[in-house]
Amino acid sequence: MKKIISKIAIVILFGAIAACKGKKLNEISLEGKFKGENITVQNPYGPKGIGFCVTDVYVNDKMTSDEINAETFEIDIKAMGVKEGDNVSLRIVHTEGCEPKIVNPEALR
Repeated sequence: MKKIISKIAIVILFGAIAACKGKKLNEISLEGKFKGENITVQNPYGPKGIGFCVTDVYVNDKMTSDEINAETFEIDIKAMGVKEGDNVSLRIVHTEGCEPKIVNPEALR
């Protein structure tokens, strides 16, 4: 029984890896000084209407734990250990064929 479960798990794992390789990703970058305000992102549905556009968010090259599976979400910069006045590099990774919008880019300028 354990062998069957192991084989099924391996098939599922390789299927998931193959599915991820088929996605083309783009990214939006924004840099500036943190002014103490969260960044708000409008996140459209993916190109086929399934799921959302944004796949990952990075602040200073560290992946955030913000909830990104929503039409609008906030990036909590303070939660990443950034203090007001610090330099911030923001990267929003998204699927090809859709583009999220940063509502308040002035929060990092």
